[in-house]
Amino acid sequence: MWREKSLVILLLCVGCLSPQLPGRRDEQPDILSRAVAAIERDDWDDAAVLIGRFLRDNPGHPAALRARYLLGTYYLKAHELEAAEREFDFVAAHAAPSPLARQARLRIGDVALAAREYNRAAEL
Repeated sequence: MWREKSLVILLLCVGCLSPQLPGRRDEQPDILSRAVAAIERDDWDDAAVLIGRFLRDNPGHPAALRARYLLGTYYLKAHELEAAEREFDFVAAHAAPSPLARQARLRIGDVALAAREYNRAAEL
């Protein structure tokens, strides 16, 4: 039951942030537009593949940090907690100071909760 509630909270938080990437939607690279469309139809597996391709080919793109945040969200949903924490750590370190960095630090807390590391989650 706890896991289902956490997943609902996670999905609501992701929805609040909106998967929009920096800039206008029509200015996004096509592959990211397709990834965002996949997320909007709740096809996170397809989105993760597209985001991975984008990051492989464009690691320095201005939208790369948001893409890594979305990839971390995918990993958290898939309960691949080490991979999720790695992505969120990277975003928190490289997007500071920004709302995205703060949100990534909150997601690290979600990873700790998913791992049932309650004391660690409380410290974050």
